[in-house]
Amino acid sequence: MAVRTRVAPKPTVAPPSKEPSPGDLICGQCGEGNEPVRKFCRRCGNSLATAEVATTSRSRRFLPQRKAKVLAAGERPEHRKFSFGTVVRVGSYVVLAAVLIGGIAYGALPQVRDAINSRVSGAVDAVTGSAPRPKPVAVASLTASSAIAEHPAARAIDPYVNTYWAASLSRDAHPKLTVTFAHAQNVSMMLFISGDTAAEASEPRPKTLHIVFSNGKSQDITLVDSAKPQQFGINGAHGITGMTIQIMSVYSSTSGNAVALADVEFFGSQ
Repeated sequence: MAVRTRVAPKPTVAPPSKEPSPGDLICGQCGEGNEPVRKFCRRCGNSLATAEVATTSRSRRFLPQRKAKVLAAGERPEHRKFSFGTVVRVGSYVVLAAVLIGGIAYGALPQVRDAINSRVSGAVDAVTGSAPRPKPVAVASLTASSAIAEHPAARAIDPYVNTYWAASLSRDAHPKLTVTFAHAQNVSMMLFISGDTAAEASEPRPKTLHIVFSNGKSQDITLVDSAKPQQFGINGAHGITGMTIQIMSVYSSTSGNAVALADVEFFGSQ
């Protein structure tokens, strides 16, 4: 019976316990990195007389390394300088974000869109001088809190300047006209002719008017004591369907007690 020869297994060498650093002595038997001052391998005890000296770490061999700047004698480290280009770049991002948010608000919010359109239109009109003249606004109905005979509320809006609405101050201390329009209007101007133009000093003339618009806003107007037409700019009367005009104070008369208002006209646009 033949005797089978037993072959001893080849010893396996474990990988180095750590990555060699530049300058380490690499053991030729186990590959372990050793400090340059050692004579024998700290792992297997083999002589390091013929050991290879490690250069760049294998993991960093193919990666570009940033070298530290060597300063000359008396030279100070440089600090990062102000960059105008960075400021411009950040500013452009901010402007782009503001434009994007403004565009979304313009498309989604009608009140923002109307306000922007109004401002842009006003600016264009101011530059070009092409602002349209306000057009007369027709009154659908008119009532008064009180009126004396033969001088009803309708006399204040008829086409004649020698007719007038009049109310007795002894019965109605603050008489009021209530105006309605057929459609929503943007009233930007109003015209008044105060008193009884045929006998100007004989009756009280309106002095202070308190106007309340249907949108809840209001405006006070002070008339001068004159029978000539007086024109006033109106603020806040946008999209209104009517208003009330209340006489709060008067210019006194020589004898009469009935306040008179000869004409009220409205101007604007739908």
